Amino acid sequence: MTKETKIIYAAPIRSDNTVVGVLIGEKDSLDLNNTVGQMGFGENGFAFLISREGKVNAHQDISHVLNDRNIFEDIDKDGEYKDVALRLSELGMGNTGIIEYEISGAKRYMGIAPIKSTGWVLGVGALKKDVLVQLNLLRNSIILVSIVFCLLEYWLQSL
Repeated sequence: MTKETKIIYAAPIRSDNTVVGVLIGEKDSLDLNNTVGQMGFGENGFAFLISREGKVNAHQDISHVLNDRNIFEDIDKDGEYKDVALRLSELGMGNTGIIEYEISGAKRYMGIAPIKSTGWVLGVGALKKDVLVQLNLLRNSIILVSIVFCLLEYWLQSL
C-alpha cells in the first residue's frame, strides 16, 4: 500500500431515466491540490479544502494532505491551526461566512463556503495586511480626488 492519493469520480449512465451503469474515473489528487494552491487573494493568498470532520483534502502544504492532517485535532493539542479550527467550529461546518483568525502571529481573513455535493468546505483567504492594503489604496485615492475637487472649486470661486 502506498501513500499515493487519488480522487475517484463517478457518474451514472442512464437510459430512459434508468441507471444502467456507472462511469468511473481516477485522477491524481495532486491536480486538485495544485488548483486549490493557486487560489487566494493578494500576494500571500491561500486556500484549502477540508472535510466536515476537519481532514485536510487540499492545501498548499501537500504534507497536510499526505499525512491526513485534521485541523480540529489542533484544538486539543494547542496546534498551529487551533485558532482557525475554533473559528470554523463557531461558524459551523457547512455554513457560509467569513472568519478572522491568527496563525504564527499573522492575522488572516478567510471566506468559507460548503461544497454540497462532497460535504467538503472550501476556504479561500488572505493576510489581513494584504486586504487592508487595497482598502488603504482606495481611501488614499478618494482623499486625493477630494482634495483636487476642493482646490478646483476654490479656484473657480476666486474667478
